[in-house]
Amino acid sequence: MILQMFEAHKKLNIELTSYGHCYQQLIYTNFEAGNINKEQYDKHLNVLTELAWWIFKSSKNPNHHDIDVFFIDYEEKFLSSDRIVVLESLIECSLLVNDGIEYSFKYPYIYYFFVAKKIAESYTDDKEVREATEKLLKNLHKEDFASILIFVTHHTKNSWILEKIQACLKDQFNGSYTKIELWKDQDFRKITLTPFTNRASIPFTVFFERIGEASFSRDQLKFIQNFIQKIPELVLEQREVSIERKKKNEYLDAQDDDADTVTLEEDKLSNDILSDINRVFKSMEIAGQIINNRHASLQKLTIIDLA
Repeated sequence: MILQMFEAHKKLNIELTSYGHCYQQLIYTNFEAGNINKEQYDKHLNVLTELAWWIFKSSKNPNHHDIDVFFIDYEEKFLSSDRIVVLESLIECSLLVNDGIEYSFKYPYIYYFFVAKKIAESYTDDKEVREATEKLLKNLHKEDFASILIFVTHHTKNSWILEKIQACLKDQFNGSYTKIELWKDQDFRKITLTPFTNRASIPFTVFFERIGEASFSRDQLKFIQNFIQKIPELVLEQREVSIERKKKNEYLDAQDDDADTVTLEEDKLSNDILSDINRVFKSMEIAGQIINNRHASLQKLTIIDLA
């Protein structure tokens, strides 16, 4: 619960993605500073795009061996390039860095920019890219995923990305939550949360009784105590530690040698109402940022739907 609260309080640092055009211009400026011939711009951009995608899929920065493997795979799909010259040029341009062990992007947002470029260019033709995009949408509350998605809206004006984001926002609470009686006290009338889904809208009314100025007496604060006592029933499952540890070990054993084990476990553990609430707040930030970035080029109805 503490981690969920911390994550919910942390504001996504996605304002910089408003300047997608500026990042694009800075990349070209760095190419000029690195004395890269303009005829070679496309090649270097493509290498950066494919390398960013490799890092995204692998969840790690490539070492020297990984770079060799990357270029072998790259040259099977694209025209051959002098990998040493290309890498040195990109390092001289301050787009990549090499600490002697690994290669990485010098700035995180340059990495986000090129991952988004790959998604925007390959989504319709590449099943792997579509599956990765679904993963991004399911984890909108993560800063790096949010930044990548907003950069996608910079790289493509096609409607599919906005439609995907809208569908994801509408699907935030796709389950049915049971009725919860929060408190019963003379200060307030009974408040009931009605079961709902994203496919059904059930109108309800909440009535408040007229109350006087708060004196913070023990009787007036009684409803807070009652609510606090309800918290374990609302958000915590009563489970035995030994049984849960055994289940977890069995699950990890079954997923041994699976590269997605950690991700699957995280997804499994985060599938609760607190995560849903957290995800909604982060999604609202992202939707607002997209509207802020593209309000001049989006149609009014599209802006209204997204809002």
